[in-house]
Amino acid sequence: MTVSRWTGVEVRALRTAALRETQEEFAEHTGYVLATIRKWHRATWGLPVRGRSAEALDTILRALDDE
Repeated sequence: MTVSRWTGVEVRALRTAALRETQEEFAEHTGYVLATIRKWHRATWGLPVRGRSAEALDTILRALDDE
């Protein structure tokens, strides 16, 4: 599975459906602070998660695909 644009919808789906983690657990899993996780949840199509943050989410998603 691939995600072309990480918005809050995709981030929330990854966190809740695929990983079944709370925001706090997801922050620990990704190595980002809770404020960043909350910011990702507010991401929109026009202002998606980008750069290293998007790469980190891609990596988590790929790891799930490998399992």
